[in-house]
Amino acid sequence: MPPTFEWATRSHMSLPAFREAFDALETAQSRFFPVNDRIEGPDYIWPLTPLHEWSRRVEYPFVARELNCKPGMRVLDAGSGVTFFPVYLLERCKMRVECLDNEPSYADRMSQACKLLGIEPPVPFHVADLEGRLPFPDKTFDAVVCISVLEHLSAEARLKTVRELWRIVADGGHFIMTVDVSLDNDETAGIPVSRVREFAASLEAALNVKLPRPTLPPPGDLLTSRKPGYGLFPIRVGDKVVRGGPRSWYYRLPRRWYYRLRGWPQHRARGLACLLFSATKKGVDR
Repeated sequence: MPPTFEWATRSHMSLPAFREAFDALETAQSRFFPVNDRIEGPDYIWPLTPLHEWSRRVEYPFVARELNCKPGMRVLDAGSGVTFFPVYLLERCKMRVECLDNEPSYADRMSQACKLLGIEPPVPFHVADLEGRLPFPDKTFDAVVCISVLEHLSAEARLKTVRELWRIVADGGHFIMTVDVSLDNDETAGIPVSRVREFAASLEAALNVKLPRPTLPPPGDLLTSRKPGYGLFPIRVGDKVVRGGPRSWYYRLPRRWYYRLRGWPQHRARGLACLLFSATKKGVDR
């Protein structure tokens, strides 16, 4: 398959494959969410219902589509944090999923979550820095996914990390990533939109692939943090999290300030868009 390199759009959300994946992902998130109350240890600073965030509603279905739910695949979620997504890949797709992050407390948190969910053995969790050499031999994984992580690295470290993740992808395997782009050209928020073509060229050189050059879709279709398309107001009903309809201005305003106080950077009032990338490593098809 040719590489994918495209903008996340509102149109993605209307695709039947994305809608079907979203419903399955939401079921998995609803199962994972209640265990957070029972996990001991440091507070988790990231959203507990990530699927309801502005970009994840497209990112997670995109990754699920690209992986194509092939049972038995060994998959690494690089920069995973602790979310429902690895559990979704394990339980629904029957994949051999592993996590990697640089925060030691996340390994214990994931272990506790798996125990509370009745998952034995727990999802393997590797503690390592994405900016260094990863503790895996070459061509270890059938797929490596990296969801909204690289924008937090410097341009130099970003390219180094991409090469390292590509190193551990097996021949015929997949490398799937998403990355935030700053429409305000703010390098602290994401890859500046003015440098997207430069980023694409660096990916081509690092991975030896030919990428399409994404052009910005019409403003009405581009999925952004300012205009996400529709609201997903998560409401807890017992042990489930369900959508409650569009967010109104009186809900959105206090929520934004709450996230700022909690220190969740992706919720700052910035103009962010999202790029979706997927490539298959040359070799024997799997």
